[in-house]
Amino acid sequence: MHYFDHDTTASGDDKVMALRLEHGGAAVDAYWCLLEKIYDAEGPINLTKDRPLTKAVSHRLAVGFDELEPWVSSMVSIGLFERPEGDPEGIVSKRATEAIERMNDKREKARLNGRKGGRKTNAETKSVSRRKPSASQAGSREETERKALRPKPRPEEKLNAFPSGTEAAGAAAAKAAPPLPAGWERTGVICSHAGCKALQLRDHMGTLWCPECDAGELSMMGVVA
Repeated sequence: MHYFDHDTTASGDDKVMALRLEHGGAAVDAYWCLLEKIYDAEGPINLTKDRPLTKAVSHRLAVGFDELEPWVSSMVSIGLFERPEGDPEGIVSKRATEAIERMNDKREKARLNGRKGGRKTNAETKSVSRRKPSASQAGSREETERKALRPKPRPEEKLNAFPSGTEAAGAAAAKAAPPLPAGWERTGVICSHAGCKALQLRDHMGTLWCPECDAGELSMMGVVA
C-alpha cells in the first residue's frame, strides 16, 4: 500500500503517549517508521539484527540496533505491535492487518467488476491491437490515404471554379441552345447580368457576347438570334 489512514488524534493516543514517556520522542518516530514499513510490505516485517531492513531503519533513525531493539520490545508490550505466530523477531499491527485486508477485498471486487463489465486485461488489449484489420477497415484506411495524397487546389483555381449549381445549369443551357452563328463559339462563362443564366459566346477576336441579353446587337451584326 502506498498510503494509510492517520488519525488526527494519533499523537495523543494512550499507547503512543506511554511509548513517549518510556523512551522519548525518538521511539515514537521509530514506531511510525516501522508502521510505514508494515503497510508497504502489506504484512509482518522481521527486524533481525543483520537483515537489510533492520540496517536501513537504523540508518534512517540514526540509532543503533542495541537502542532500536528495546524500543520495539516496548512497542510490543504496550500493544502497538504484535508478534506474528511462529516469528519471535517479527512485528505486525492488528489495525494495519485489518486495513490491508479491506484494501485487498476492494482490489478483488474491482477486478471481478471489471470482468463483469467486459473490461479487457492488458494481455487481451495487446492481442486485439496485433490483429489484422478487416477488409472494410483496410479499405477505409486506403481511401483516407488516397485523399491525403490528392493535390489541393490552388487559391486561384478555387476562385475560378463554378459556384454550386452553376456548372450544371450552364451545361443544361448549352444543350438547349440553338446552333451557333458562324464565327462564334460557346464558352464556359456565365453571363454576369442579373437573372441571366446563358453561356456567353466568343468570336475569333476574343469578344464575349450573350445571345440572351444582347439580341439587338446580334441582329445588327447580321446574325439571326
